[in-house]
Amino acid sequence: MDAATRALVRAAEAEGTAAAWTAAARALARAGLADEAGRAALHLLALGEDPAPAGVTAPPLEAFTVRRVVGERFGLGRVSALAWSADGGTLFAGAGEVLAAVDAASGAVRRVTTLPGPVRVVGPDLAGARVAVAWCERLATHEHAVGSAVAVVDVPTGEVVARRPLAREWFEAATLVCPEGHVVFATRQAARAWRLDDLGAPRAHRAVRGDAVSVGPGGFAAVMRGAQLLLFDPLARSPRARSGPVLAGPDLFGPGTTPRVAGRGAVVWEREPSERGEPASTARARRVAPDGALSAPLRLSYVPRAAAEAASPCGRILAHLVEPAERSRVTRASAVVLVDLASGAARRLDLGGPLPRALAWSPGASTLAVGTDEGTIPLISAAPAPATPAPPATADGWLELVRGDRFWRARADLDAVEVHYGLRGAAGQRRRTPSSDPAGELARRAKEKAREGYAPA
Repeated sequence: MDAATRALVRAAEAEGTAAAWTAAARALARAGLADEAGRAALHLLALGEDPAPAGVTAPPLEAFTVRRVVGERFGLGRVSALAWSADGGTLFAGAGEVLAAVDAASGAVRRVTTLPGPVRVVGPDLAGARVAVAWCERLATHEHAVGSAVAVVDVPTGEVVARRPLAREWFEAATLVCPEGHVVFATRQAARAWRLDDLGAPRAHRAVRGDAVSVGPGGFAAVMRGAQLLLFDPLARSPRARSGPVLAGPDLFGPGTTPRVAGRGAVVWEREPSERGEPASTARARRVAPDGALSAPLRLSYVPRAAAEAASPCGRILAHLVEPAERSRVTRASAVVLVDLASGAARRLDLGGPLPRALAWSPGASTLAVGTDEGTIPLISAAPAPATPAPPATADGWLELVRGDRFWRARADLDAVEVHYGLRGAAGQRRRTPSSDPAGELARRAKEKAREGYAPA
């Protein structure tokens, strides 16, 4: 990280504004620091902002491979819940009743605490100091009675600082939103937000119900109600309305459509109907932008296994486990499939034995962690992206290229790219194009001109 980028990050941490975090995210993404840029995007989500303009995108599929495995075999037990810290340095894992913190670089495992029942979901805050957890536990009122509980755990001490018992529910996701002081939990059919200092209140601060619910970082929710998809903000942050766009219609979403939050938008997938009541052999997916814009349906090469998929933070890649071809078999394929929802390309990566149970993307989508029934966590990582080189420029910021008798000049302004081009020796033409990332846009245009045969003057 160069001095200029480091200064932008420090300014964002000091100011805490959306503009400062957007500038930091753009600089980090240009420098090839994917997870650092992803951390900045998480701060934008916590402020209720859309991180898409920051330009944090997932690497291409061909860059991913199973690079290493962390954790000892059978050291933790079945890993059924995973979540990354905001800086991409720690994996929080739920394995049986154990909540553990795994150092992604060294693979060292630290048991944070042991809870009364099997951990279902984990969700750390932006600092990695507290983790929201949910588990199932056997009740004392009856031998076969089973209930649920949600809580917030202090990571350094392992102390449960807040707890709330609930009826038996199957939890899907959890997240802590520190700037708002809330914890948001999602079950299969509801999303609920509580204030951290009032987790034991009789009613949730905000709640929404549906047929299928997903919650992502920042507390944003995607809710299916029949053939209707609702993008929902349980925290109702101003100036954003409590409810986002509503998309409806059986031609858009069929029964059983599954949503997954990606930024402030979503990725949805559904099994395509089959003839004669046979199990579906195909599935389709599509992206939903924060403003409700829908991508075209994309047929998937493999049918995802329900409740075992994860959308990358930018929504470009859908990672999922494979549904077994024979419904009578209880075994699952030891493989993960990555689907590029922009190009339609798919890649299947075999894990070589352990059966996967949980998936979690790192903040910058550079690594996919896979929890297995053996207690190990394979890391499917992309090769580090090279930094975008800054094009050479004159003292006043103009980049000058020539080809034969033609010239092309451009420079990045605060919110636009200025271009001056034409015949050498003539006045030429000038254009100014607004851009959310002027420096990145200038570098892209310079590469295009280089491919056309232009060279520095």
